[in-house]
Amino acid sequence: MSASALEFSRPIDVADLPADGRAFAIEASASECTHVAARLGVQAVESLHAEGTVQPQGRVDVVRLAGTLTARLRQICVVTLESFDVTITAVLERLYDASIGDEWADAEDDQGQLVVHVGPDAFSEPLADARIDVGEAAVEQLALELDPHPRKPGATFAVPIDGGVADAQPTSSPFAKLAGLRRRQPGGPH
Repeated sequence: MSASALEFSRPIDVADLPADGRAFAIEASASECTHVAARLGVQAVESLHAEGTVQPQGRVDVVRLAGTLTARLRQICVVTLESFDVTITAVLERLYDASIGDEWADAEDDQGQLVVHVGPDAFSEPLADARIDVGEAAVEQLALELDPHPRKPGATFAVPIDGGVADAQPTSSPFAKLAGLRRRQPGGPH
């Protein structure tokens, strides 16, 4: 995705970082929050904030992003279908290395199959143009932190049984019900 197409882009130039690093604190605008919510498939992102440092890691062109992100968002409960507010606070950490390439650049083999080779730098991200987008890193981390099946606190799932509603815990197993039916049939065990 190009930098102009990112919902929450905050690039930092890391070409001339001091040895002790550079601090950052970023916050998404209301418009950016709306776009991030659409990207992540949540009802709303009320706020998104990240802070931390970017610091060189001894080797030339290796930079560590370390910090935290905090987001307040609204999700839809998968049980009640009601919206509810969620606050997420997470560690934001990435290692960028200019000596590695984009692992997806030549990912297809001659049969068109996707092949990704995992090497010792597998946990590093490519550092291109001596820039790190800390806003995009925050959105990516927020996506990883989201519960894919959000449940409102206190929400319980109930299933309809015999026209009524009961707890999700069955009182008897389906096998016990089948055995009962079998006993009632002529010629069945008694």
